[in-house]
Amino acid sequence: MNDTPRKLKRPGSWLIDIVSLVVVIYLCFVSVRLTQHLNAATILLLVFFSYVILRLGYELIFRRMKVPTYATGFYERRKIAELLRTDARGRDNYNIIDLGSGRGELTRTIARALPQAQVAGVEISPLPYAISVFMAYFFGLKNIHYQHGDLMVVDCSAIDAVVMYLSDELTQKAGIKLRRELKPGAIVIANDFPLQKGNLGDWQPENVLRFHTPFEAVIYVYRQSGR
Repeated sequence: MNDTPRKLKRPGSWLIDIVSLVVVIYLCFVSVRLTQHLNAATILLLVFFSYVILRLGYELIFRRMKVPTYATGFYERRKIAELLRTDARGRDNYNIIDLGSGRGELTRTIARALPQAQVAGVEISPLPYAISVFMAYFFGLKNIHYQHGDLMVVDCSAIDAVVMYLSDELTQKAGIKLRRELKPGAIVIANDFPLQKGNLGDWQPENVLRFHTPFEAVIYVYRQSGR
């Protein structure tokens, strides 16, 4: 008998889509019913339901290149910031980029933890990009800037640290790009999906960190070798 505890994995994107669709249909039905009894409370509920319906509908229709739309978890964000703070120790200039920065949760955590560093985020989906720009301005974070565009065309040659939470396919494409562009010694931190061996030279993780909060998450830490 196998006594190894089962690990709770993050739900697949197909399950998220099904649940989101069910929630949208249910909220639409409830909203129609609420319009028959309008008062201050039901109007507030209608506004909230409308936001949820539009948000989930956007995610279902415009899911950005099949990349997971849930953000990097709280504990993972703290650990990534800690890893980067250690790597940046003693450096005057330290440039960090988040490939596929979403709504900017991770970049904001990093910017607060490393105020001396320059943090960049690249996001192709317009709504998460707009949210990340607004939130950085709202919190007064001066060491962050965001770029709306394709992460595959961004020049990473001057970057000291790369973080990314992409799909498996995009992670491998990014791994090939980073092997070509990154300077020796640059650190790469990949969330959930490891860089495959053999992409223009083997990516061998120097550290693998696992979290259970409650879903299992894995952080892979790599170092660009000399070229």
